[in-house]
Formats: sequence, C-alpha cells, structure tokens
Amino acid sequence: MENKDINYKLYRLIFNNKFLLKKIYNYIRDLNKQITDNSKSFRQICKYDEITLEWTILNKHYQLLLYKIKNNEEFIDEVFEFNILLSFIKMVPLQLKQEEEEEEEEKQQQDQKEKEEQESKKKQSNYLKKKEKDIFKRFYKTNYNKLVHSRFKQFSLLLFLIYSNNYQFFKIVYKDLKNNLTNKEFENHIKISNNNNEKEKEITILEFAIYFGNLEIINFIYNKIGIKEYNFENIFFYSLQSKNRNLIIENFLLLNNLPVVSIKKKTTTITTAKINNTTTLNNIFKITTSTKPNKDINDIYFKKLIKLDFKLLKQLYYGFGIKLHFNISIIKEIFSKIQKQLFNDQFEINNKFINLIQCILFLYSIVFRNQRYLSILKKLNYLLNYNNNNNNNNNNNNNNNNNNNNNNNNNNNNNNNNNNNNNNNNNILLLLNGNDFNLLEKEDLIIINKDEEFININGNKKQKQKQNKENDNNNLELIKYENFNLEREIKRLLIFDFLKIDFNVSNDYQILYTNEWGKLVVMFSCKFKEDELLYRAILTTNDDDGGGGGGGGGGEQNCLLSINEILIISLKFCDFNLIQTLLKLEHTYNFSFNNYYFDNKMVSMNLNELFSLEKTLIEDQIKFIYYLFVTQRSQDIIEKILNHFFSIKNKNLFSLETTTTTIPPSPSSSSTLNEKQKLNFEKYLNEVGNFIYIYWFGKGGIKIDASNLFGTCENEFIIYYYFNSKKFNQLFKWNNRLISSNIISNGNLKLIQFIHDNKIGSMDLDFSISDSKTLNVAMFMYNELGYRFNSPFCLQEISKLNNYKSNYLFNWSLNKIINDEKIKSGNNDNNNNNKILIKFTDETILCYSHIKLIQSKINDGSLNISNISISNSFFNKLYDINYIFTFKNWNFIYSFYDEFEMLVKNDPSKVPKYNLNLNTSKIFNPHPFLKIHFNKFINFLNEKNYKYIK
Repeated sequence: MENKDINYKLYRLIFNNKFLLKKIYNYIRDLNKQITDNSKSFRQICKYDEITLEWTILNKHYQLLLYKIKNNEEFIDEVFEFNILLSFIKMVPLQLKQEEEEEEEEKQQQDQKEKEEQESKKKQSNYLKKKEKDIFKRFYKTNYNKLVHSRFKQFSLLLFLIYSNNYQFFKIVYKDLKNNLTNKEFENHIKISNNNNEKEKEITILEFAIYFGNLEIINFIYNKIGIKEYNFENIFFYSLQSKNRNLIIENFLLLNNLPVVSIKKKTTTITTAKINNTTTLNNIFKITTSTKPNKDINDIYFKKLIKLDFKLLKQLYYGFGIKLHFNISIIKEIFSKIQKQLFNDQFEINNKFINLIQCILFLYSIVFRNQRYLSILKKLNYLLNYNNNNNNNNNNNNNNNNNNNNNNNNNNNNNNNNNNNNNNNNNILLLLNGNDFNLLEKEDLIIINKDEEFININGNKKQKQKQNKENDNNNLELIKYENFNLEREIKRLLIFDFLKIDFNVSNDYQILYTNEWGKLVVMFSCKFKEDELLYRAILTTNDDDGGGGGGGGGGEQNCLLSINEILIISLKFCDFNLIQTLLKLEHTYNFSFNNYYFDNKMVSMNLNELFSLEKTLIEDQIKFIYYLFVTQRSQDIIEKILNHFFSIKNKNLFSLETTTTTIPPSPSSSSTLNEKQKLNFEKYLNEVGNFIYIYWFGKGGIKIDASNLFGTCENEFIIYYYFNSKKFNQLFKWNNRLISSNIISNGNLKLIQFIHDNKIGSMDLDFSISDSKTLNVAMFMYNELGYRFNSPFCLQEISKLNNYKSNYLFNWSLNKIINDEKIKSGNNDNNNNNKILIKFTDETILCYSHIKLIQSKINDGSLNISNISISNSFFNKLYDINYIFTFKNWNFIYSFYDEFEMLVKNDPSKVPKYNLNLNTSKIFNPHPFLKIHFNKFINFLNEKNYKYIK
C-alpha cells in the first residue's frame, strides 16, 4: 500500500505540473505521428536495447546518445556510416557546450557575484574539453573493433579525424595506436598514397592536415609527431584551399618561419567528395599530382587568393613575393552574382565582403599597374576609417553629454572637445572635396605609398601614357556626407567607380554588360532616393552632348535598359517616381530603348521579388498602385501588385497610425480589428476600390476575377468590405471555385459560413467538403451547412494529405460515405450494389493505412468491391511481403506477419494468398530507418522459418 501511495503522489506531482504535462502530451502526440504517419514523414520507434548510433543521430536524440556512451554501452550498428560518424564527432562539442550554457543560465538565475561568474567562465573551456575528451575516450574504447578493424581497416581512422577537425578525438586515437602498434603498422596509419602516380613522393599527413585546417591538429603533427618534410608549393596551396587559410598562414607558416612558395612546376591537389551512406573512404579523398600548373589549378589558386585577409595578402606579396595570378572570367563570375544580390534585403555588406573587394582592387592595381584602381582602394579604406571615426565621435559625444548631466563644471571643456571634433570633420570634408583620400591610419599610408611606388617603378611608358589618359576621364564619384551611410557609399563606389562603364574609353576588362550596370544604377537611385542618378543609365551617342542629362540635346539617346527592365525595378522598390520617369521617356520622341518590345505581360515576377510590405509605408504603396493605373500598366501586373497589397503579411495595412509601422493584433479575424483600425482600413480599401472603379470598370467595363485578388483569402475583412459594398461588389467576379476552395483549405469557419450564405465561389453541396484539410472543417460543413460526399472523387484530395491527422479525416469521411449510402438505399444492402461510390484517378497515391482501411470495410461487408474503383489485383498486393516493404515502415511489416499468423490459427483457407518469400536483393539499400533493424528482422525470419531470397 505504501508503494502505491508513493506512486500516486508522484503521479499527482507530475500531472499537476503544467510544464511537465505539456511535455508528456507532446511526446505522446509525437509518438502517434510516428505510428500513423505515411512513409514520407515516418520515424522509426526504437526500444532502448535496439538503439543504434545512426538512429540517435538521425532522430537528434543527443542526450540519449551521450547517456549510452557515459554508461560504456556499445552501439549495435554493424558498421558506422561515414556521414553518421562525422555528424557524431561534430555534434559532441556542440551538445556539451549547449548543456554547459543551460547549466550556466541556471546558475546566473541565482544571485551570484560577478567575480564568481567570471571565474566560472575561465574554467568553462577547460571543463568542456575534459568532458569532450571523456566522451570520445569511452566511445572509442567500447566501439574499438568497429572503428579500427572494421570500418577503417583499409584507411586510417586518424585521417578521417583530421577530416572531421576534432583535435580531442584525434589525440586519443593517435596515442592509442602509437602505444599499441609497431612502428611499421603505425606508419601505415599516417601514410597517404597518390592516386595517379605511384612514383611521386607521397603526400604527408602534415600537408593533409593543413588542407583541412585545424590549427591544433597541425601543430600537434608538426611539433609532437615531428613530421616536418613537405612540398613547399603544396603547403602554401593547401593553406589557401583551407577554410581557415588566414589562421594557418599567419599562425603556422609565418610563425614558424616556413617558406611561402607559389605554384611553379608541380602541384598535388586534394579534392573531397560529399559523404553519404554509399561513400567509401577511397572516394572521399582524391589526391592527384599535376606536373605543370594547369588552368584549373591556377583558377583555384586565384579564387582562394582573393579570400585571404587583405593585410595578409599584401604581407605575402611584399614580404614573400608570391605570384599574383589574375583571372578576369572569375572576377566576372563573382560580380555577376553580386550584381543579382546587391539590392536584395538579405544581402549584407559585412567584413568578409569588404575584404573581398579590397583584395580584388589590390590585384587590379598591381597586376595592371593602374593608379585608378589604387585610388578606388584608397577611397574604400578612407570610407571605412571615416565611418569608424564617425562612430567613435558619436560615442564620445554621448559620453560627454552624460558627463555634462552629472557634472556642470565640465560643461565648457566638453563643448571645446566637441568643437575640436567638428573642426576635424570639416577638415576631412575640405580634403575630400579635393578628391584627396590620404586621411588614413599611418599603417595603411605606409602600405599604400608602397603600392604607388611599386606601380610607378614597374609600369612601362606605354602603360603610363594610357593610364594618364584614363585618369583624365575617370574622376572618382564624390562621397555624400549628408546622413552618412557606409553601405550606401560602398555601393556607390562599386557601381560608379569600380564597375563604371566608360563609353569614351575602351576597356578590355569590362566586368558587367551594359544593361547589368544600368540595372545597378537605377536600383541605387531607387534604394537611396537619388533620382538625379537615373539618367546615368541613359547614353548619348553624340559626344558633343556631354553624355547625359534629362532627355535634352539634339543627339539620339539610347537607354541601357528595356522598358520591362525599368518596370521590374520599379515593382521591386515601389518607386512611383521611376514610373513617372518611365512615362516621360516613353513620350520623348528622340529617345529609343535598346529593346524594341514593350509588353507588360512579359514581366514575370514572384511575389517575393516585389516591394517589401514591412518597410514600405502604406501611403507609398497606395500611391504606387495609383501610378500603375494612371500609366496603364497591364492588368496582370496590377492584379499581382494588388494581391501582394492585400496579403496578410501587409501589417501596415492594419496599423492604427498611417505614419508608423506599428503591428497590431493579427487581422485574420474581423473581431480583432477595433473601430479605429476598421476606419483606417476602410479608407485604404476605398481608395484602391476607386482606382479599379475609375480606370477599369468605368472605362472599359472590366471586371476582376476575385480569386486573382483574394487568392489566399486570409483577410476576411477585405472580402466582407468589397462584397457588401454596392459600389464595389460589381467590380468583381465572385463565382470562381478557387475562392471557396482556398477558403475551405485555410479553415476559417466564419469565412466559410459567409461565402456559403452569400453563394460566393460556386460552392458545391455534393463536392466542396472534399477541400477540407482538417476533421474540424469537414464536420462543420457536414453537420452545420449540410455538405455531403456525393461525388465519387471526394476522397481523392483527402487521400493526398500527408500528416497523421489526415488519417482520421480519411477514416471519418469514408464512414460518412458508407453510412449516407445506406440511408439512401433504405438500409437495403442489395440496392445499388454496383454503384461506384469512390473513385481514384491514381490508386498509387493511397498510403498503407488508407488501403487497409478500405480493405477492412470490404472484408466486414460495409463496402462492396464494386463500389470502389480499385481492382481486386491491387488489394492482392497487400498479401505480398515485398509490396509491404515499399512503405518503409516496420510497424506495417510486423503487422503483416501478425495478420498472417492469426489466419493460420483462425482461417487457414486464406493462407495460400500470402507471399512470404522476401527478395532481400531488391531492398539492398533500404530506407535509413528500415536499415536500423534490418538484421534483426532477418533473424526474426530465421526463427519463424520464413523463406527469403538473399
């Protein structure tokens, strides 16, 4: 009794805790998903003794994995797949760190002193290393045979650990092999053979480690193992190819005074393949030697060279004289990608990007002995320093202001400091207006002066003459200091200085096509509201005209972009000024576009490429829509914009204040909109409705298909407003079935009721219920609105759903079809026996659970085989174990054998239908979760004396 009382108390403690209760129910729900899901999303359930390393990794049960290792338990995998082992090695330090951070958070919640917290952080890294070392040591010890004698019999585990970049595990394995193997056996573990030339000297483990870039492993091999022989050309080439190239070159090569040599005669290359379940270790690494530096190697060298840290690149060039290869095709490839992404919201001008531009400008200036590129580089460095100084001055000013508030006596001194700062800024402005970019740090000035000296000494006379001509025509773009923005100025430098297309000077190394550069000019103008730059995209063919202006002059003018390209940019930035400019250009007689067509239907854009709904004020959105109507853009384009405007993502549409972007409660239900919001909302809808009424309906009697505007139908208030308005109702066609189909699929019961009552979307009492995605919606439509499954294809769409809840919907719907038919026939089973109640255009879409459910209805007499468009031969597949295996679910497979054994006991006459001869050769590469228990299943077959073909 005492035990029962204790258990009951514990039970109450757990289930009275809301947090634990929610966790438990989530696990149960997850378990139900695993049991009932279709094969696409099925995850195998395991008992503790059946757990494999692969299962824990694929299911992300990392704590369970570490628990088994700490208990020194061996994993039952026959072989550790490379991708699984690699995931495990990378997971351990991350998981330990996460656990440590969680423990640290708990500690911080207690009132501890700051000193204690700092001391704990210092100890943390050593503590984590000890834990990591312990985990790998235990795993290695308990799974030694699988690691050393099975999976890594022909290829060293040490090399795999270098590849995985785990120093702790590498050190454990190294010490064990070193202590337990003979010198000759150990040497085989650190030897790497060349694939294509056995006579060539083998690549050393040091070179191999440098390529994969773990500095701790590299230093261990160099200092502890003592491998110091290598090919000078290879070692620098591998350092460049490593992801940690800067760290290795600076903290290994240069720190140890090792020579840095460029490619000259021969270079050994390492290439790595993606690891998957079928990869063998021999395929992971391909090591080849080239006797001559070929184009591919030079391309790799150049690509990696421009990824070096900028200062390190200059140090290597001036200090070691490394060869600066140059490849214009790679530069074009890089900037082709940049050009497409430069004005995307996701694109970030970070340190990595700035470093890349610095390296490219440096290579341009040195390789071509060109002062212009050096000036651009100096300008870029100046912008970075100016931005840093600006930020520092702002911080200092803030600190000074705080000090002023605390101490009035310091007020005069602070004002003097501020004046000095302002004077310094004025000096910078004066110098910049004279195109002088020498206000840099001393360290930068020394290096840049060296660049200039090098160019002047090494440039020949012809190059200097050409350079002088180019410099006369290539003044750098002025910096805009008002509301200084580093991102804006770097983009200005890229577009108008570096990538600038000068039509008066021939440029054999032009990076972008003219229309690509024109797009960047127009996008820069739209992004930063510098309308005067729009005309940079216009080229005047007559030199006397001066190249530009606003459409004036007597010469013929050509635009670098087509009308469609300009229109697409305007849609991206919601720029009505650009639409106005486009309208002016279209009516300028002496202006011609480089493309002769003008077809708005050819403008194809995804909604993702349209203007940002969050960043664009609602007034600007409406103004832009207005200009689209005024300039008579195509109906397709305007409908797309309106659909974008009416999107649930357009939070500004529902904001209380039109001048802010405050996000109110979700507008998916009209009940969440207060009166002020409704008035604001109605104002916007009224404006857009008037545009449609005046420019389409009023002029040409055009009616819009409501499904095109309200395709997602997530904002019920929009539909209520336009449908209930006498003026605006007539603007739309409300009978498209897509409206009702989308609304039913979205599951908004109030909106379903509304479109049903108002006969919107051609709802069909016999079929529309099949658009339901959830049991809740189907029951509402069936019980409250009177919809039925009277069409034979009603189960077609429901059967395509692939989540565990869809099985309940399918089961409920099938039962309703059967029961409704019984009611119609007056419970007479002989009536309409041959009537087709259920049809599938493709029976293969049915999952195992659906097929078994239909079969059970046929077996218990609820459904006649003639009532369904599935042949008998299809159901016969359910008696074949090879077919059951195609569903890749152990529960289905074992239930097949359970069903068979029940028939053996209860109804032996049906046993001959079953085919138990499993052909294992056809499932040689089973589904990952099938593979986990495949050998156990074979043992099960042997125990039961079931036959199978190997």
